[in-house]
Amino acid sequence: MVWSSSEDTALVGLYRLYGPRWLDISRILGKSAHQCSHRWRNIRPGINTTPLTAVEHDAVSRLYHIHGPRWARISEELPDRTRTMIKNSREERRTEEQHIRTKMSIIYLLN
Repeated sequence: MVWSSSEDTALVGLYRLYGPRWLDISRILGKSAHQCSHRWRNIRPGINTTPLTAVEHDAVSRLYHIHGPRWARISEELPDRTRTMIKNSREERRTEEQHIRTKMSIIYLLN
């Protein structure tokens, strides 16, 4: 479901009033509690929307090896990043690594 900017503003204001009482907030906004909590995770103040740094990529990789694909757990270690950002970062890195391995295999086979 697409959220309008006025709904985002209302969500931020209601969160300031109610905290994470998603059922109360959802009744006011006419959305489900799940929709409200999910949207909050992606628009909350303090989110860093710039690309992950090399240090953050390394942290994601290290934490992934410890926790596996438990993105919420990993995002606790990087509080200014959303779990979606972290998951996408990991998947992009994995795809890049696979692409490099494929190229290396082709080069090896051609030599």
